[in-house]
Parts: sequence; C-alpha cells; structure tokens
Amino acid sequence: MTYYARLGYDVKDVGTTKSYDVHATQTGEERHIEVKGSTGLANAVELTANEVNHGRTDITDLVVVDQIQWRRLPDGKVETHGGHARRWATWSPLDTHLRATRYHYELPPHFEEHDIE
Repeated sequence: MTYYARLGYDVKDVGTTKSYDVHATQTGEERHIEVKGSTGLANAVELTANEVNHGRTDITDLVVVDQIQWRRLPDGKVETHGGHARRWATWSPLDTHLRATRYHYELPPHFEEHDIE
C-alpha cells in the first residue's frame, strides 16, 4: 500500500493471518486496512462476518480498488495493473449499508434417511 507508506506508515501484508489485509503503524498510531478489488466498477463489495465485526471494533480503513486491468502470463500467473482506488478512513460498516446475501444454516438433529437411486 504505497499510499500509506508515503504517509510514513510501516506497512505489512497480514491478510493470510488476520481478518483484515494490511497493518499500518506510525509513531504510536495503528490502522487496519481492509482491501477489496474488482475488474469492473465496484458499487458494492462482499464482506465476511469477521470483516464486518472487525471494522466495527478496531480502527479500520476500507480501500476499494476497481477497474483493475489484468492479463494471464504464459506461466499461468496473473499480472494486474491500473485501477481506481477509493478510501474510507476510519470505516465502520453500518447496518443500513449491509444486505445479507448468504446464510449458514445449521441442520436440525432430527431427519429422515432415504436411499437415492
């Protein structure tokens, strides 16, 4: 995240170990950054329950990069460039901006068993 590094933050990618993507620190200040990307124009983003909860309890910035261009290289890897970045500083997801798109359903303990042919 070049933007935060230019502001003097020490920036680390923590997306594989934390419920947010980037950890930025600067002289006693700590920011958590949630990053979302899209090749199209992003008017909405998908959030996990952990991302929503984290954004409500910790100082978190939301960064959305859309209109990203990409190409597949001969070795199968994907190369990206460009895009338009927008940032919402000290972001906290509001209920009025959230819409459930999936549910996790716990199966009841009682069921009927049938063979399927």
